[in-house]
Amino acid sequence: MENKDFRTICLIVLALLVAGCGVDWFPQFNGSAVNPTPFSFNSKFGVPIFASVSSNTVTISGFANNSTASPISISAGSAYSINGSTPTTSAGTIKNNQTVKVIQTTSSLPGASTVSTLTIGFLNGTFTTVTQTITTPVFAQIFSPPPKAGFAEISAPISGTDVGGHVVTMAGKNTELAISDANGIITTNFTTSTAPLSVPFLNNQHILLLIPTPAITPKTILTIDNTNFVIDNTSFIVTSSPK
Repeated sequence: MENKDFRTICLIVLALLVAGCGVDWFPQFNGSAVNPTPFSFNSKFGVPIFASVSSNTVTISGFANNSTASPISISAGSAYSINGSTPTTSAGTIKNNQTVKVIQTTSSLPGASTVSTLTIGFLNGTFTTVTQTITTPVFAQIFSPPPKAGFAEISAPISGTDVGGHVVTMAGKNTELAISDANGIITTNFTTSTAPLSVPFLNNQHILLLIPTPAITPKTILTIDNTNFVIDNTSFIVTSSPK
């Protein structure tokens, strides 16, 4: 037998012997001792101004084993919660299969973004919010004779940002919408249309609504950009939420 063949047979036998001893020639990758699988949070648009807003919850995984406790921290001005615990701003640790979400105080300005950065090991995940483009309107009833009998006319001054213009949509049975300028001159006539309305300017304008009395439906929904403004058709109180 040639030396070459003999060496080949020896190598095969050696490999079989080593394999029989339980040695893994190609160890499986078992994750990192510090860094999890990359993670991220969904951005939210049209959120209330200067409010506490929570991100979606993500499950952390990818550590080398379930006993690994990796450092976790949050950027200034925000907090995080692990497994639904009380939110904290302090650094801590997190393990495989634990959940985490970010709690953020949104910008005090309309149409402004805020970014929170959560760090686990050496990996970052960001949570971004953009506030509603106008402040939540406060409606008051106009007691002079309305344009139509059987309707209550309410008006709200608008303040906010006009960057990029606005898309306004109204949903309310028989409710009519109009827009006037700062001097009370109608710039968009009363309409019952529920089609999106493109409006270049709203800052310092007025939203006008004609609501049937008695109210046919309990609420009117006024959607401006990415925010729903829900108006109680009896009290005219407004609540806002992302679209």
